Amino acid sequence: MSKIFVIGATGNVGGKLVPLLAQRGETVKAATRTPKNYEAPSTHVEPTRFDYDDPETFETALTDVDRIFMLAMPADPLAYERLTPFIDAAKTANVQHILMMTAMGIEHTDEQPLRKIEKYIEASGVSYTFIRPNWFMDNFSTGFIQPMIAESNRFFLPVDEAKTSFIATQDIAAVAAVILTEPGHQGKAYTLTGSHPLTYSEVAQILSDVVGYTIEYVPITDTAMRQSMSEAGFSEEEHLDYFSGMFGAVRTGFTAPVTFTVEQILEQKPITLKNFAIVNAHFWR
Repeated sequence: MSKIFVIGATGNVGGKLVPLLAQRGETVKAATRTPKNYEAPSTHVEPTRFDYDDPETFETALTDVDRIFMLAMPADPLAYERLTPFIDAAKTANVQHILMMTAMGIEHTDEQPLRKIEKYIEASGVSYTFIRPNWFMDNFSTGFIQPMIAESNRFFLPVDEAKTSFIATQDIAAVAAVILTEPGHQGKAYTLTGSHPLTYSEVAQILSDVVGYTIEYVPITDTAMRQSMSEAGFSEEEHLDYFSGMFGAVRTGFTAPVTFTVEQILEQKPITLKNFAIVNAHFWR
């Protein structure tokens, strides 16, 4: 029986992708470090122990699998070293297709860890598709920005007034479900964005309008961001450099462009930030 292995099954994208695949009648192996704690959304879903850092989990995870949804751990400077052994194992297991989620714009920097992983997959001989989403709307609701808002009704980022075409992870998961279950996407790379570029000040205003009180965006310097992260426990220079690079890309305009890929694949417009905020307003109340 052919199955789809979803890495990050408890995360922002994978957690939404698993039930979408089950709804399409697919049998899904949902990767998790602790299968006993995983609540399967369907009888079509099999919790499966998996850890990139534990190669002994690879064989069982890949049994009967012909398609994989892959991603790296967030902001991992060692992503290339962690993921390539699993890619080798997938090839040995005769996996037919790898859908790898990376990030918008990485194709412009060959030494970026996520781009190095893409190139490794390209050279592996396994059929592939890459999705490169922009920054998640979900960073405001379930991600790293939400605790800042909860603490002070403000959030602090070193992005000046640059714009970003934010995308909801629900749209990313829906695109991934199509790619994994319908033909015509092999060998392609898709940049996924929302339909409207917004500054973080504009985001703050939208959130404020929805929740009925003021949420403020406060621009800070890169130096201040690194200091704050260091105080929060991110002491390794590699991690700080990684975040500096990502926020630097925002400041220079790399995250402002809009693509129409989501609309083309899903045949519907991407979720707007306002609609996202209405659905997720409980995270800021």
